[in-house]
Amino acid sequence: MEFTYIPNRDLIVLVDELYTVQCYRYQELAMNSTTTTTTTNLQNNNEDLKNGKVSVSEWSYAFGEPIIDIQTVQLDRWFIVILGEKNLLVLRDNGTLYFVKKFDSIPSCFCVFSNDKKDSLIILIGTQMSNMLVYQNDILRWATKIPFIPIAIRRANLNDITGSIVLLSDQGQLTVGYLGTNPSLRIIALPSLTSNSVNNEKIEEELRELKKMINFEQANLGYSQTDEQLNKFSNAINLKLIECESK
Repeated sequence: MEFTYIPNRDLIVLVDELYTVQCYRYQELAMNSTTTTTTTNLQNNNEDLKNGKVSVSEWSYAFGEPIIDIQTVQLDRWFIVILGEKNLLVLRDNGTLYFVKKFDSIPSCFCVFSNDKKDSLIILIGTQMSNMLVYQNDILRWATKIPFIPIAIRRANLNDITGSIVLLSDQGQLTVGYLGTNPSLRIIALPSLTSNSVNNEKIEEELRELKKMINFEQANLGYSQTDEQLNKFSNAINLKLIECESK
């Protein structure tokens, strides 16, 4: 059973065997827990159950899939981040949903921390395809290939280098990396579909001019061309842009 602790609020968050996220106050669990297993204590526990002395959760959330890891991070409030086999779930400390992110590849491990401004989550995710994904909240900011499948990722401050990324492989190989550059934010826009016919006419005109130049040069050199050769340059090219469906 995976669990984590929120210190300021004295909360324990765990995922049970039904893949439901449960949140309990530590004091509530401590008051209703036992440390011995004698027959008398077992009988007393049964009486407590009959009398309704059981731990009651502060809130619960049905996740519905096996989890890989669970962590907490603090911004303006505490957040619970849960990595499942298919989805990343982020809850506020009161049990309300912050966001869910579905993955195309199978994750293997993750690490979460706040950015420098303390206004968003930075989530590092290792995958079974030997990739590391860097998310800012639910937006993918970086993706890189690593030489192994990571089973653990952590952020560390080593010497004067802050924000080093430490990765551990299933063979015990420990790697320390550093994202020393900013990713390119340049976005290449696709041509507008409305200007498709105009662009085609312009290209066809350029091809006709090119054909005239080629025929003129060959005529000056004394070359003769067959109709089949001339037709190679006379056929207009019909360009079509394929509209991409946004997901």
